[in-house]
Amino acid sequence: MRRTKEDAEITRLALIKAALRVFSEKGYGGTRLEDIAAVAGVTRGAIYHHFGGKFELYLAVFDEFWRRADPIFEEEMGREGRYLDKFRRMFIRYLELVERDPEFQAMMELSFQRPEVSESEREMLEKGIGLKRAAIGDALDQVASFLGKAKEDGEVRDDVDIDVASQAYMGMFQGLALLWLLMRQRFSIKMNATAVVDIFIRGIMK
Repeated sequence: MRRTKEDAEITRLALIKAALRVFSEKGYGGTRLEDIAAVAGVTRGAIYHHFGGKFELYLAVFDEFWRRADPIFEEEMGREGRYLDKFRRMFIRYLELVERDPEFQAMMELSFQRPEVSESEREMLEKGIGLKRAAIGDALDQVASFLGKAKEDGEVRDDVDIDVASQAYMGMFQGLALLWLLMRQRFSIKMNATAVVDIFIRGIMK
């Protein structure tokens, strides 16, 4: 039984990786389940078994690759030291991840696109957008909570609105990631990460 579960997880991950590749190359509308199955080396039926359909697999791609940022948060938050120092390291590592991990890059590119869906999939699309908004809202709350603790410890200026600072952080991350994806030949987001984050930190630190 254990081996069966392990095999199922291997197949599931192979499908997610294949889906990311094919969605990136052909877009959502141009992708067929047969294309994904062929890249993953499985049958089309395996997709229905693990995900239910194309759009469910599309959502699973984001869920899987957003998780790559989780260990960074957990590692930095678990360290000793000032809250703002930990937040600074975490922010730098998130930006570096965009350039360092090709699969994370592809997922970010997909996240900036609105897929063309059929009428029958429109309800699922709205549900997916709702899930994305909820995830971003959770991330904003998490950042606000962390920066709030830094402010309580006297690391952040008294006049800084924590919610605004959290929105600025999210805007800088998303905006710089999109800019680099569009103009990656012009600059390195990895090389600029420390300088960019320090601009943010200097703007809120006491």
